[in-house]
Amino acid sequence: MPMDGEHSRNRRRALQVLMAQLGGQSNCSARDIYTFGVYTGASIKFWLDRLKVLKIHHGTSWGFDSFEGLPTEAEGVELEGNEWKPGGFSAADQFGVYTFGEVRQRIEEHLGPEHAESCGWVKGYFCDSLTPRLVRERGMQPALLIDVDVDLYISAVQCLDWCFAQGIIVPGTVVYYDDVEVVKADKGGELRAHAEMTAKYRVAWRHVHDSCWVCESVGGTRGGEAG
Repeated sequence: MPMDGEHSRNRRRALQVLMAQLGGQSNCSARDIYTFGVYTGASIKFWLDRLKVLKIHHGTSWGFDSFEGLPTEAEGVELEGNEWKPGGFSAADQFGVYTFGEVRQRIEEHLGPEHAESCGWVKGYFCDSLTPRLVRERGMQPALLIDVDVDLYISAVQCLDWCFAQGIIVPGTVVYYDDVEVVKADKGGELRAHAEMTAKYRVAWRHVHDSCWVCESVGGTRGGEAG
């Protein structure tokens, strides 16, 4: 989803939380950044621009998206609007191009060469692309920061379930949810998925704001802070 003032403000809040977590530490090269829901790359550019200014050294920034629009929502979950129907928020449509290569080129041009070099892309609907082998195949590391900007409940469940199952979310990981101002947990969306995955994996969080959560433990086991 494109960033408006509210989304940008909430991302800044998450960034402040992350900096407090780090406590002055700048070398986070053993932690990666994960963005689920890339669209045109605005959110990735937001994080990378600001982390560069703050001189935070991190691992790869991973972007996950079908790049062809939203999937079908889970049965029985109400859609917020027509723009969230299957195919909505297609980067290909937004750019007016037809191939993933062209979409990727447009996004990387927007990011600039330096940021583009630090990014890795995972194309496909999450039910297909988020495999148990992906972490090993791509050399992914535990998350410093996760941006869940997927709009739909079904997509949030799939990406969070994968992150916990593969050890991507660990103590100290900051998780940002983009669409909580629009869809609350009782209507589905990202917060319902958050609650369900919290119960499934027995996660303890520090709740900063509905849009920002810090993982304190997974499965009852606490670990080190982000770094």
